[in-house]
Amino acid sequence: MAEIVIELSDQSMSVLSAVASSACGAEVIFNGYVRAAGELDQLQALLIEHYSPMTENSLHQIATETCERFGCDQLTLRHRVGRVNVGE
Repeated sequence: MAEIVIELSDQSMSVLSAVASSACGAEVIFNGYVRAAGELDQLQALLIEHYSPMTENSLHQIATETCERFGCDQLTLRHRVGRVNVGE
């Protein structure tokens, strides 16, 4: 069974490696950013509200399915919540 770590934070998070084992052969990092949709867009930030137990459960389910499908030994999923400004 894969080692799965779920991290939620209302602060900026490091994209530095979360791999704790030299046995891992690859690392995949996806960074999403809040962006304005166009020149006239007045978007300043997103406010990501959530219920922690439900969010963690859903993310853990996604991580588990990913590990089963792709044979991961270790997966760390970090997700930002709260206010996220354009450019973050």
